[in-house]
Amino acid sequence: LDHIRIPVDYNLVEDEQGNYWEKGFSYIEKGVCWAIKYGMNAALDLHKTFGYSFDAGEKEEGFFENSGYQERFYRLWEQFARRFGKYSNHLAFELLNEVTDKKYCDAWNRISNECIEKIRKICPDIKILVGGYYNNSIEALKDLRWPVDENIVYNFHCYEPLIFTHQGAY
Repeated sequence: LDHIRIPVDYNLVEDEQGNYWEKGFSYIEKGVCWAIKYGMNAALDLHKTFGYSFDAGEKEEGFFENSGYQERFYRLWEQFARRFGKYSNHLAFELLNEVTDKKYCDAWNRISNECIEKIRKICPDIKILVGGYYNNSIEALKDLRWPVDENIVYNFHCYEPLIFTHQGAY
């Protein structure tokens, strides 16, 4: 094992109005530092953003249609870049966990590219992971835009056989 994934929901680091909580950022930094201390790299994965969660039970909706929610997403990633960009030799950013529906493909390509541009102004060399629709399925990779630089990593999630990968999951 040489990598860990640190899933983070937006509400660990910000309240409903978008005000930041230092305590949440400090939890993330501790996790990154522990990984480095023990010889591992990490991916900071935004698992849920304001207005979107891959889990319908969270009732987060509107992200792909609402430019205000998207601006909030960009600002959060700029915060992550300012705070954690110094760890670029050991840390990667995963923009958003598991876009669920193919209908979001065009919006996601636009949003992810804009977010990458904003991160690049702060962290020109950090690795950025981008996945596609159908919960980061391999099928969706063909519909992602070409990488804008050599530090973009397209990722996919493989859940087959589901009985093995989701043992005990509802």
